[in-house]
Amino acid sequence: MCNVTQQSEAEKKMMASKLVRGLRDPKLHKLGSLSCFFSREQYPVTANGGAQRYLNELIHSFVSAGYIVTIDSAENGFSITLDWTTASTPVDFP
Repeated sequence: MCNVTQQSEAEKKMMASKLVRGLRDPKLHKLGSLSCFFSREQYPVTANGGAQRYLNELIHSFVSAGYIVTIDSAENGFSITLDWTTASTPVDFP
Protein backbone atom coordinates (compact mmCIF):
# COMPACT_ATOMS: atom_id res chain seq x y z
CA MET A 1 0.00 0.00 0.00
CA CYS A 2 2.83 2.39 0.85
CA ASN A 3 4.39 1.78 -2.56
CA VAL A 4 1.13 2.70 -4.34
CA THR A 5 0.87 5.87 -2.26
CA GLN A 6 4.43 6.85 -3.12
CA GLN A 7 3.88 6.14 -6.80
CA SER A 8 0.61 8.11 -6.78
CA GLU A 9 2.36 11.10 -5.23
CA ALA A 10 5.21 10.82 -7.74
CA GLU A 11 2.76 10.67 -10.66
CA LYS A 12 0.95 13.75 -9.34
CA LYS A 13 4.24 15.67 -9.18
CA MET A 14 5.19 14.60 -12.71
CA MET A 15 1.78 15.64 -14.07
CA ALA A 16 1.96 19.02 -12.32
CA SER A 17 5.46 19.57 -13.69
CA LYS A 18 4.38 18.75 -17.24
CA LEU A 19 1.38 21.08 -17.04
CA VAL A 20 3.39 23.94 -15.52
CA ARG A 21 6.12 23.60 -18.16
CA GLY A 22 3.43 23.93 -20.81
CA LEU A 23 1.94 26.98 -19.13
CA ARG A 24 5.34 28.66 -19.16
CA ASP A 25 5.65 28.30 -22.94
CA PRO A 26 4.89 31.77 -24.38
CA LYS A 27 3.63 30.30 -27.68
CA LEU A 28 1.01 28.22 -25.89
CA HIS A 29 -0.06 31.12 -23.70
CA LYS A 30 -1.44 32.93 -26.76
CA LEU A 31 -3.69 29.96 -27.54
CA GLY A 32 -5.64 30.30 -24.29
CA SER A 33 -5.59 26.61 -23.46
CA LEU A 34 -3.19 23.76 -22.93
CA SER A 35 -3.80 20.05 -23.26
CA CYS A 36 -1.38 17.37 -22.02
CA PHE A 37 -1.72 13.64 -22.57
CA PHE A 38 -0.74 11.22 -19.80
CA SER A 39 -0.24 7.68 -21.05
CA ARG A 40 -1.19 4.55 -19.15
CA GLU A 41 2.42 3.40 -19.47
CA GLN A 42 3.94 6.45 -17.78
CA TYR A 43 1.15 7.05 -15.25
CA PRO A 44 -0.21 3.55 -14.51
CA VAL A 45 -1.71 4.20 -11.08
CA THR A 46 -3.48 7.43 -12.02
CA ALA A 47 -4.62 6.22 -15.46
CA ASN A 48 -6.18 3.13 -13.89
CA GLY A 49 -8.12 5.15 -11.30
CA GLY A 50 -5.90 4.21 -8.36
CA ALA A 51 -4.87 7.75 -7.45
CA GLN A 52 -8.14 9.67 -7.53
CA ARG A 53 -7.32 11.62 -4.38
CA TYR A 54 -4.04 12.85 -5.86
CA LEU A 55 -5.66 13.67 -9.20
CA ASN A 56 -8.36 15.66 -7.37
CA GLU A 57 -5.67 17.58 -5.47
CA LEU A 58 -3.92 18.41 -8.74
CA ILE A 59 -7.14 19.52 -10.42
CA HIS A 60 -8.14 21.58 -7.39
CA SER A 61 -4.84 23.47 -7.45
CA PHE A 62 -5.43 24.58 -11.06
CA VAL A 63 -9.13 25.36 -10.52
CA SER A 64 -8.19 27.46 -7.49
CA ALA A 65 -5.74 29.35 -9.70
CA GLY A 66 -8.60 30.24 -12.08
CA TYR A 67 -8.26 27.61 -14.81
CA ILE A 68 -11.11 25.61 -16.25
CA VAL A 69 -9.94 21.99 -16.07
CA THR A 70 -11.24 19.20 -18.28
CA ILE A 71 -10.19 15.56 -18.11
CA ASP A 72 -10.79 13.31 -21.10
CA SER A 73 -10.27 9.58 -20.83
CA ALA A 74 -8.85 7.50 -23.64
CA GLU A 75 -8.10 3.81 -24.00
CA ASN A 76 -4.37 4.34 -23.54
CA GLY A 77 -4.46 7.12 -20.91
CA PHE A 78 -6.10 10.47 -20.34
CA SER A 79 -5.59 14.13 -21.10
CA ILE A 80 -5.94 17.19 -18.92
CA THR A 81 -6.87 20.48 -20.56
CA LEU A 82 -6.39 23.82 -18.84
CA ASP A 83 -8.36 26.75 -20.27
CA TRP A 84 -7.85 30.35 -19.25
CA THR A 85 -9.87 32.06 -22.00
CA THR A 86 -12.93 32.48 -19.79
CA ALA A 87 -13.17 33.34 -16.14
CA SER A 88 -13.46 30.35 -13.86
CA THR A 89 -15.08 30.33 -10.48
CA PRO A 90 -13.06 28.30 -7.98
CA VAL A 91 -14.82 25.07 -7.09
CA ASP A 92 -14.49 23.35 -3.74
CA PHE A 93 -13.67 19.66 -4.00
CA PRO A 94 -14.45 17.31 -1.13
